[in-house]
Amino acid sequence: MAMNLAQIAGAVGLELINRLFNGATLTLYSGTQPATPETALSANTALVSFAFSNPPFGEPTYGSSKMTATATFVAASVNPSNSGTTTFGRVTLAASAWVSTHAYTYGTIVSNSGNFYLCVGTGTSAASGGPTATTEAIVDNTVTWNYIGATTGQGNVLGDYTCGTSGTDIILGTTTITIGTNCDITSFTQSIPVV
Repeated sequence: MAMNLAQIAGAVGLELINRLFNGATLTLYSGTQPATPETALSANTALVSFAFSNPPFGEPTYGSSKMTATATFVAASVNPSNSGTTTFGRVTLAASAWVSTHAYTYGTIVSNSGNFYLCVGTGTSAASGGPTATTEAIVDNTVTWNYIGATTGQGNVLGDYTCGTSGTDIILGTTTITIGTNCDITSFTQSIPVV
């Protein structure tokens, strides 16, 4: 399918956002959804967690004036840790500690000096130190990093998403979660408007 420039820009933007989900965790919660992803959880119970695949999303497709990508998971059917009714899902980053003289690839997320960093230029890290700045294009030997956020507070939260059996960001087989009965995630999609 041929794409126009707006569709190409939407596809690239969505791909860049979706790279952050590589190895991330989607946890479904009961209780009231916080006002924003930056708001800490309050009286919420974690019911079940899903790990995103590598890569986390399929190729973006165009339709209804938006580019949309559908997630894939290590397992789309998972045994819950608690019982309850899921109301929303929260996605958190997957990051490993920065390592010296290590080969990093584009899209890798590390933690160092109390911050998260995204590899935006493939290479080998320095013999010591690692990224510490809170800017973009941080040079670390031959690797280039962009600052994402602090590792404290809500710095590891990528977003909150609505849950339901239809018409929501996350579509489940049922919103009633019961220990001993696998929870099936039918669909998780992200979209960017294209104008």
